[in-house]
Amino acid sequence: MKNIALILSAAALLTGCATTKGLEVSADDAKECAEVGCTPWSERQLEGLAKHFFSLGVKAGIQRQKGSI
Repeated sequence: MKNIALILSAAALLTGCATTKGLEVSADDAKECAEVGCTPWSERQLEGLAKHFFSLGVKAGIQRQKGSI
């Protein structure tokens, strides 16, 4: 879980220069985006990214365990 949070944080930081042009956001969200940046990725895309890297970690763990038996 720690790795997933790190990946999502990195993704948000890397896309910090995104704009809200063409998006409908609340005034509070627009202010927050202007202050700290925002990401153009949807929640579904971020969840897919997290699932992908989580599955890579599971596969690596399984491979590591196979060699220790």
